[in-house]
Amino acid sequence: MAKQIVIGTRGSKLALWQAYYTRDRLEEAGYDVELKVIQTKGDRVQDLSFNKIEGKGFFTKEIEADLLNESIDLAVHSYKDLPTENVPGLFIAANSYRANPADVLLINEAAVDESQLFGLKEGARVGTSSARRKAQLLAFRPDLELIDVRGNVPTRIEKLKSSGSFDAIMLAAAGLERLSFLDLKDVIQRSLAPHFFIPAPAQGVLAFQIRNEDEEMHQVAAYELNDAQVAKAIQVERSILKALEGGCQQPIGVYAEVDLEGERRVWATQAADAESMPKRVFVRAENGKTASEAVLRLLADDSKQHIYITRDLEEDSFLNRYCKAHGHRLSGQSLIRFEGITYDTVPDCDWIFFSSPRAAMHFMVQLPELADNVRIAAMGAGTARKLRQYQAPVHFIGESGDTKAVAAAFAEVAKSGKVLFPKAQDSLRSIQKAMPSVLECMDMDVYRSIPIDELQVPVCDVMIFTSPRNVEVYFSKYKLKNERVIAIGPTTAEKLRSFGVENIVLPASPNEWSLAEVIKG
Repeated sequence: MAKQIVIGTRGSKLALWQAYYTRDRLEEAGYDVELKVIQTKGDRVQDLSFNKIEGKGFFTKEIEADLLNESIDLAVHSYKDLPTENVPGLFIAANSYRANPADVLLINEAAVDESQLFGLKEGARVGTSSARRKAQLLAFRPDLELIDVRGNVPTRIEKLKSSGSFDAIMLAAAGLERLSFLDLKDVIQRSLAPHFFIPAPAQGVLAFQIRNEDEEMHQVAAYELNDAQVAKAIQVERSILKALEGGCQQPIGVYAEVDLEGERRVWATQAADAESMPKRVFVRAENGKTASEAVLRLLADDSKQHIYITRDLEEDSFLNRYCKAHGHRLSGQSLIRFEGITYDTVPDCDWIFFSSPRAAMHFMVQLPELADNVRIAAMGAGTARKLRQYQAPVHFIGESGDTKAVAAAFAEVAKSGKVLFPKAQDSLRSIQKAMPSVLECMDMDVYRSIPIDELQVPVCDVMIFTSPRNVEVYFSKYKLKNERVIAIGPTTAEKLRSFGVENIVLPASPNEWSLAEVIKG
């Protein structure tokens, strides 16, 4: 391409980073590049939340106008800001790599409470103008007070640190990573995994927009800027957004992953508005079209289910609130009760690894004296929160529901040494079995399970089994009929198979919000 390439961009520091990144890529390929800064409606209007600004594309319209009148050759956008319908005469010729797609909470130190979800104190004031973020925040933490906040990323951070109006604000991780010069030393960062707190479709990805007839620029974008693997994931995300007729201001989140075999794993959430409990769905599919169709079918399904879970649920638990909001009937009780086992001393060890909140409770309630050098590991955020209720520091959290992946990650941190596992007397020892031989694993029984003989399990549409022991007790008294069967994790699914159960549904992770995602299927 002989002529100079003119890139159109907004003037915020983040938009300029995106433009500079694009310029550098093109200059490395031998092109002469100029930047043109363009102010958009979203930049000018700072006193309204996104859902109160009429129309779509309020961060893109003026840039697209310059592209159409040939004042620029290439527009660089945050892909999540783009409407799903192409502007006549323009199209997206390429997409970038994907930066961290997660949302991040930036929390003032005085508002931190490690015993609460997100590590955020009760009743905290959180700044965000995104309906998607508001709906999910209230779904997980209905006690939070949400306040609109506008401005570019540095401006929002300054408001958090100086105004006194916010205990925390929520931003995209990609923006924080790209603006690495930002001063965050006085705030705590909490990155929320995208399969837990579901991001905007294509979050973390840049879109490169050109004119339809510009064949030369099309070739440049396709060969120099495009990431084909990322395109497979965001194509799913954007197709779902388009089918739901949502723009970036709607309470819709979609996140897709594509594994090495090409399987799509897709998480999606949709709410009626920022104050409503969103629906959540999770699907696995062999291709993007099948995945998109399955997500849309499940989001549109308003049928009501009678669900039984083999767990005692508190009234304000996520699953209880989720089922009530969407008209499901949820009943639940563990088929076993638990009894602590008294211990006198804690064996000498380098690490103590807790595989469940219950193991943590029965160990910590006896107020053990631990050596100063003993470090603590937890399987999952729920176990970590339980430990923090006892003021126990947590040095490692296994975020995945895959025991092999958690064991490998833990071994990278621990390197070697003795690891103590407080556990149930009848534990299957799944995490211990997955540990590499460089670690010396020691077991310590801290509680036992006892069947509840008098319990009656009702006929229902969905049975959720939460442990192998609950499976054993259930099948000692009952037989399945036509229930949809969900196992909270692989070991529970394995136990179900031993009783001849097929078509077992596994959630993405062993927690209540992941269970909510697979109630229907």
